[in-house]
Amino acid sequence: MSNPFERPKMPTQEEKAEMTKQRTLSDAELLKKGAEYQINAKDNLRLEPTGEQVEQMKAEMEEELRKIEEKRELDEQVGIRLSVISRKSLILNFKESLAKYKRWQKDATGKLFEDFQNSIQKTQDKIKTHTEELEEMEKFLSPDKALDEKVSEVPEVKRARSLYAIELYKTKIAEAELKLTETTNPEEIKSLKEDIEFNRGEIRETEEDLKNLK
Repeated sequence: MSNPFERPKMPTQEEKAEMTKQRTLSDAELLKKGAEYQINAKDNLRLEPTGEQVEQMKAEMEEELRKIEEKRELDEQVGIRLSVISRKSLILNFKESLAKYKRWQKDATGKLFEDFQNSIQKTQDKIKTHTEELEEMEKFLSPDKALDEKVSEVPEVKRARSLYAIELYKTKIAEAELKLTETTNPEEIKSLKEDIEFNRGEIRETEEDLKNLK
């Protein structure tokens, strides 16, 4: 933590020289385009820009402030988007576990059956709670499509979305495996097995994409 009573750090001689240089270059540029030195009431020289230069400086300042505000909004939305994706991934993780618990419960008896039933109930409660919290979080996402496109291009968001996709495929596999225990229809069994292999392939491809993601 910084000391509130600590004196501000003074610029070094090199920093002072650089600031003077930049100020001189800036003044020279203004003078070339019409600014003039005026003597104020205290007999001090003061560079007086032209009206056009003043307007230009105002425009440049406004543009700089606009860029700063855009960067602030982008950073804020990136944080919100990452939180939303993370929560969605967590919900999928619970859904994957839920499907597995239901599948394992079918072969369980006695105390083990009851344990799985308790796990199923707790997992369903977690899914409900996190889904409600997710809905509240999504209210803070910007409706601005142009801003959302910029957010989507941020590497951290791309990576989070890829990880979410992997969790989605895993959940689909777990749910398909559960359905396999609930059907004897040959066509449905064939279709479910194809879905499982397809989603496994998608996981492999997404994992490869993640390796190449900068």
